[in-house]
Amino acid sequence: MLFNNLKLKRDFNNALRFENNGNYERASEIFESLIKKNYKVIESYFHLSKNFYEMKKFEKSLIYIDKYLNINPTDINGLTAKSLSLMKLKRFEEALNILNENLNNDFNNSMIFNTKGTIFYEQQNFEKALNYYKKAYNLDKKNISYLNNLSMTFDKLKRFNKALKCCDKGLSLNPSHYSLLFGKALILSKLKRFDDALNVYDEILKNDKNNYKVLFNKGNILFKKGYYKETLSYYNQALDLDPDNLDIMISIGVVLDNMKCYDEALEVYNKCLNLDSENVDVFNNIGEVYYHKKKI
Repeated sequence: MLFNNLKLKRDFNNALRFENNGNYERASEIFESLIKKNYKVIESYFHLSKNFYEMKKFEKSLIYIDKYLNINPTDINGLTAKSLSLMKLKRFEEALNILNENLNNDFNNSMIFNTKGTIFYEQQNFEKALNYYKKAYNLDKKNISYLNNLSMTFDKLKRFNKALKCCDKGLSLNPSHYSLLFGKALILSKLKRFDDALNVYDEILKNDKNNYKVLFNKGNILFKKGYYKETLSYYNQALDLDPDNLDIMISIGVVLDNMKCYDEALEVYNKCLNLDSENVDVFNNIGEVYYHKKKI
């Protein structure tokens, strides 16, 4: 019996490790097996809901969070998790009702305000989202996730300087926070502070040299600065890491067109059509290449 319990405990910890590393499918398999063995059933229900949510299987996520709430009906983590699953299923009114019912009992719970903000953000009601994100932050000013949410919302509202200020506040608490660094670079680029943005991307690449999104975005900035060879180098690095990424392939075609490498640009666009034979942007870009060729 003792050996069996130790094995089950080890399996549970392994499932948590898989979850933390983003291997949600494997984590789910273990949590489901633990439920069948009647070990840490309540915790496994919660984690299964979380893992299915991350895998975008929102109906399944909802099933397991309901099982969890049947046992812990007032648990705030479970209630906010359920509201988020409902949100992803576009059941916005139900999601908000869950939070409103519980907000009546707890006006100082930042998690409820933050989740309400996320539901309004999902509906692209950014002013309302901002209102609730501010309330959440005012209750917990050390919460980096709240600052990140504020930054993203200010960004959507094109209030870039305020978005940047939120990033800097968050980074003062955790200088290596990926989402804040990535967001800061995007905002600096929108403010046309291109060199500052490039420096932030370089900071990310120190710890994550194979981040294709960062490499691609560096290429985008270098393209705006007119450094086409350098742009092409970063785009190719990004494409090596994500070979079927149509956005990167189209961008390579645009750079080659600007470099007057017309035949190479057409070759790239033809590869794009192999991935998406009805892509309007690709056809428009092919027309641009032929127009530029004709002008020579």
